Amino acid sequence: LFDTRTYYSVSSASASYILNPRTSYTFSGDAFVSNRRAEGLADSWGYTLTGLWNRRFSQRTSIGARYALGKYYTPNQNIDSLSHTFEGTYSTQFGQFWTLNVRAGIFISQVNSQLIIPLGANQALLVLLSRNNTFPSGSLLLRRQFKRALFNLTYARSMGGGNGFVSIARLESGTVGVSYTG
Repeated sequence: LFDTRTYYSVSSASASYILNPRTSYTFSGDAFVSNRRAEGLADSWGYTLTGLWNRRFSQRTSIGARYALGKYYTPNQNIDSLSHTFEGTYSTQFGQFWTLNVRAGIFISQVNSQLIIPLGANQALLVLLSRNNTFPSGSLLLRRQFKRALFNLTYARSMGGGNGFVSIARLESGTVGVSYTG
């Protein structure tokens, strides 16, 4: 039987500095530890440090720039990765009840492996374990506020901790949410 138990812990902190009524800076960090019980999967830990500059052009519209540094490590497989994310941000409120938030950019991952790979190993495995890649990243959030309800439509593409075999993974998600307060 395959033991798929995973113990996971995450912590985060954030601080904002308002330079003036139109300009703000936000700095945040988070860290995680993942302990997997399965013999074939790897434990991992990592952190992400993020900086965001935001400039408000009107009551309804702002632009900004975001940088994130991520470090992920799988100690029992000697695989570590470093990632850099560069994104532009745009936020606007249109109409009285609609909000649109867009982030777009790239993330660059540098994966380093110190695994001992047999000479006859599959070349795809070697490429998977030691490589540098650049991927598009970003997110889209469309929100509609009602008198007693909220509707959200979200799509995101980013990087994150791996799945126990690789130390970094490209994440892609989409959600639809509705909340109601009675």
